[in-house]
Amino acid sequence: MPTDPTPFLAAVVGTSVTLAAIVGGLLIARFVSIDSDQRTSRKVLADAGERLDAARQRAAAAWQAVLDWDADDFFWSPIVVEAIANGETAPRDLMRLEDWQHSEDELRPYAEAVAAENRTALEVLPALVTDPGAEWDDFRRIPGLPPMLWPRVWERAFEEITAKLAAEAEARRKAAMAKAPLAFQMESMAASISEMSPSTRAMIRAINTASTSDVRATAARRYDSLIGAHQVAKQQVQDYEGELRPLQEAHAEIVRPDARLWWGVAIVSSWP
Repeated sequence: MPTDPTPFLAAVVGTSVTLAAIVGGLLIARFVSIDSDQRTSRKVLADAGERLDAARQRAAAAWQAVLDWDADDFFWSPIVVEAIANGETAPRDLMRLEDWQHSEDELRPYAEAVAAENRTALEVLPALVTDPGAEWDDFRRIPGLPPMLWPRVWERAFEEITAKLAAEAEARRKAAMAKAPLAFQMESMAASISEMSPSTRAMIRAINTASTSDVRATAARRYDSLIGAHQVAKQQVQDYEGELRPLQEAHAEIVRPDARLWWGVAIVSSWP
C-alpha cells in the first residue's frame, strides 16, 4: 500500500514557513538595530562636528586678535603712515619699511582701511583745527570728534594741518614785522611771556616718555596672552579633528551592512 506523502509535505512546508518567518524576523530586527545605531552615530557625529566648528571659530577669532594687535603696531610707525599718506598701499612695499611677520594678504585689508581713514582725516580735520599751536593730546579729547580707529593717521593729518597753519601765521608775522618792527617786537615779547617755556615743555615730554615703560610692559604681557590663547585654540581644533576621524570611520562601518546580512536577505527573497 503506497504511503501518503501529504503529511510529510505539509510538515516540510510548515517548517519552511516557520524558518522563513524566523529568518525574516531576525533580518528585520537587524535592520532596525542598524537604523537605531545610525541615528545614534549621526547624533554623535553632529555633536563632534559642532564642537570642531566652534573650536575653529575660536581659533580664527584668536588669530584675528593677534593680527589686529600686530597691525596696530605696524601702522603706529611714522614712516608707514607717511607712506600711506603719500598713496602707497601695496603690502609688499609697506613691508619693506617696517617688519610684518605675516603674509601680504593678511596685511592688505589693514592697509586699505588705514588709507581710507587717512582720507577721512584730511577731509574732516581742516574745518576743526584752527590754532597752529594746538597740541594733539589736547585736541583728541575734544567731544564730538569722529571715531579714530587708527590714531596715528589722525595725528599725522593733524600735524600736517597745524604745520600749514603755523607757516601761514609765520608769513603774516614777517609781513607785519616788515611794516611795524618795534610794535611787533613788543607784541611778540608779551606773547612769549604768557606761553609755556621750552624747558617746561621738554620736562613734560620727558615725564611722558618715562611713563611709557610700564605701558610697554603691559602691552608685552597682553600680546603674550593673545599668542597663548591662539595656541590653545589651535590645539583644541587638532584635538577635535582627532576625535572626529574615528567617529566618522565608526559611522561608515554602521552604515555598511556586512555580507552575512545580505546573504540572509537573499535567502529570504528566494524562499519558495
